[in-house]
Parts: sequence; structure tokens; C-alpha cells
Amino acid sequence: GILVQKQINQNAKDHSVKSLHNQYGFITAVLGFFGVELKNVFLPAKQTHNIPVPNKQEIEKILHIIHEDKEIECQVLLALTCSLRQSEISALTPKNISGNIVEVCGARVYNKDHKLVWKPTNKTEKSNRKVAMPNYLADLIHQQCEKVKDGFLFSQAPKTVLKRFKKLLTENDLPP
Repeated sequence: GILVQKQINQNAKDHSVKSLHNQYGFITAVLGFFGVELKNVFLPAKQTHNIPVPNKQEIEKILHIIHEDKEIECQVLLALTCSLRQSEISALTPKNISGNIVEVCGARVYNKDHKLVWKPTNKTEKSNRKVAMPNYLADLIHQQCEKVKDGFLFSQAPKTVLKRFKKLLTENDLPP
């Protein structure tokens, strides 16, 4: 247990609490397979995250500021109103759009060489879904489909969109 505790303490300098708990779970599973039980190993307490929820005034302000940035407006609205992940938004093509429905299937993620690659599966099996879009967003998406015709609807990397959105929030005195 002493060696494991030392390693946990060392890893705590560079890893999140969740990662430490995952590492410990892996170690105990492997050692348990060989009949070894660990005792007296202490992990940091799991953290709770308080995500700020905007009020009506803040929502109106957010909608106004993203409307001013046409390059990211669609992606931000897909995330905020349809609960799509960055990787799912990045993978959308005109074929995924039908009326007010966006069909989510596949994702664009970074590979080990830090290049965006398409993969046909999402984070979970339930991630493949059809989501209704608000009329305003559906109109914007259809305009984007007219421009793109074929290929991915959005050229910006997911990281770039999130970075720009957070910058807009900060510049407008809103919490990121």
C-alpha cells in the first residue's frame, strides 16, 4: 500500500481527481485478480462542479453576442439548444439535416497526431440520435447546407469554436 500511496501522491501533481480514482481502480482490479488487497491508500475527495446557469437576461445577451459572430453561431446554437457535443457538430454534413431534424451519427475527433479524423461511432451507443432544432437554427443550418453542398458543414476545429465562444463570453462580462 505504501508504494501505491506514493505513486498516487506523485500522480496528484499532474492528474485530475477523476484520473487518480481511475488509476486506483485499475491497480486494485489487477492486484485483486492475484489475490492482493490494498489497505490504507487515501485518494483525494471527488470534486463537484458548479456549472453556472445563465438567467434570462444573460441568455438574451449570449444569443445577441453569438449572432454577431456568424462563423460560430450555428455550432454554438447546436451545442446550447440541441445538446450536441463539439465532436458531433464538427462531423455534421448536409446529409445529416432534414427539415428541422439533425441526425447525429459519427464524430470528428483528434487522433494521436492531433489531426481531426472522422469516426463512424460516437461516445456512446445512445449518442446516435435525431434531434429537433428550433426554427431559427434550422434556417441557419439550411443556409450553411446551401453553401457547403458536400463535406463537413463547418470548417473550424471544435477547439477553435469553443475558444472563440469563451472569449466572447469573457469580453461581454459573462462567465465562461
